[in-house]
Amino acid sequence: MCDCPDFAYVAGTAVVRKEVDTAVLLCTTGVGMSMSANKIKGVRAARCCDEFDAQAARVQFDANVLCLSGEMLGENELKRIVEVWLNTAYEHRERSQRLLREIEAIEAGCDPRQVAHATGS
Repeated sequence: MCDCPDFAYVAGTAVVRKEVDTAVLLCTTGVGMSMSANKIKGVRAARCCDEFDAQAARVQFDANVLCLSGEMLGENELKRIVEVWLNTAYEHRERSQRLLREIEAIEAGCDPRQVAHATGS
């Protein structure tokens, strides 16, 4: 047995330090990994259950850590989700950029509504 926070910390800090571009984390449900990784400032971890989730996480939120369930997903599903996630780029849409600014505001301990309002969104 292993502890999710240990692996999430190593992978997440490597992403933030730009030692790697992205990370893929796997645990029983994917929940422990995503909760742990998202505690690291600069990590945008997404627990994805299918290809749609994986694509949306990248396109809309520029997710840099993918978290998956090894228990609920089969090997072929896992491979397809990882492939979609790795081959999908962030699209820099206006709304997505605003959402990322709001997420960064939360990381900084600020009210994201003030950021959205201040930028006219």
